[in-house]
Amino acid sequence: MVVARAAPPKRSALVELIYNLLDWYPSHYSAEERKFLRKLDCSILIFATLSYFVMHLDQSNVQNAYVSGMKEAVNLGGNDLNYLSVAYYTAYVVGQVPMLAIQTRPQFTRWFLPALCIIWAVLTFAQSRVTKPWHLYLIRALIGFTEAPTFTGTHYVLGSWYNSTELFKRAGTWFTAYSLGSMFSGYLQAAAYNNLDGVHGMEGWQWLFIIDGIFTLPIAFIGFALYPGLPTSPKPWFLTSEEYEMAQERLSDDHKQSGKLSFDVIKRTLSSPMIWIQIPMYICLVVGTYYTGLMTLWLKAAMLFCTIVLYVWNVPKGFKFFVFYLSGFSGIASPVMFSWINVTLRHDPEQRALVTSTMLTIGYAFYVWVPLLTFPTVEAPVYHKGYGSSIGLVAATWALSLLAFFVYGRKESQKRAMALDEASAGSEKGSLEEGESELEEKEGGAAVSPQVAISAA
Repeated sequence: MVVARAAPPKRSALVELIYNLLDWYPSHYSAEERKFLRKLDCSILIFATLSYFVMHLDQSNVQNAYVSGMKEAVNLGGNDLNYLSVAYYTAYVVGQVPMLAIQTRPQFTRWFLPALCIIWAVLTFAQSRVTKPWHLYLIRALIGFTEAPTFTGTHYVLGSWYNSTELFKRAGTWFTAYSLGSMFSGYLQAAAYNNLDGVHGMEGWQWLFIIDGIFTLPIAFIGFALYPGLPTSPKPWFLTSEEYEMAQERLSDDHKQSGKLSFDVIKRTLSSPMIWIQIPMYICLVVGTYYTGLMTLWLKAAMLFCTIVLYVWNVPKGFKFFVFYLSGFSGIASPVMFSWINVTLRHDPEQRALVTSTMLTIGYAFYVWVPLLTFPTVEAPVYHKGYGSSIGLVAATWALSLLAFFVYGRKESQKRAMALDEASAGSEKGSLEEGESELEEKEGGAAVSPQVAISAA
């Protein structure tokens, strides 16, 4: 099936940017392709957004449960909240490459994340029954391992179905689930603590995890019904044969489909200068923005010590709220960064999977232990070292981003120059061959003429 499109209308750069942000189904696409995109959005984005929402609801619920009675009930203290993060992110790091290796196999992709959602639900229910710290450490590690392919795996799937102009807005919409999960957890905490504390002999923090598990189970079944996997996965029920063929052909010039991870892929990846910029860039991003998740601890401290101004930040409390909320804009960086990597490596899907999983693995390998030094829980709500280090790391993130754009831009310019040279050489060769052909015809005509003359005589 040939994907037919009209030429896009000519617009100024600013108008084109606005159209790209708002026009999800461009008018120059055929009616069939627009219908196909709507089906994709209703399948991929619904499940991906909901699953990412409950994943971050669970992560935020740990902090909210900690300040809502779990600390005292389970006998947590000191830096235990940090150590729970260590348990989660250590398993999250360990699970990146092996779990993504399964997630990128077309025959497994469609079922893998929905199946993991069921495991999340069971483990989340189990968190409500913990009585000892080691119970919680073990469950957090298991959840971290099973949640490992969610972020990079979803980015990989999005990058396999959508082209560069379609991808960024879908990735941004999907990533809003991160903020919604964190935000909704606060409301859930208040509702559970005020309305469910003591119901059936369970405390409010236990109900937080039970409600989270109840949310997660139906989302798993939505995934089994709607999640399409990859374009090379078996045809999902809601796509026609023509649309399934369109899915594989519409990006054939822009993307390549996944092959096997081999030593050649690793060698190709390590020899690219981009990965040596992208990895430290992501390390700086995740470690430098760690403080954005600490607002809960500051709020609890503010309630207990409402007359004390944090000496590191000698400003009114209202301004602290403003700065914490403003720091939420740092969440924009991650979907943009990974979408950009999906676009720049669209011609090499194996490298795309390896780079994204390696970035997340090494980034969170630092995220596991650096906050123990910079943001120890025992220093809450004042972090002398933490905010200072964050300033340097965030500045380094932007500096490395500029370097990455420069290196990529120069590489693309070199590719375009080579393509122009090849086209020019091909044109010259074609002209030369055409001239030689004309010359041979003339010489052949001259050679035949005497014979024709003799025959005629």
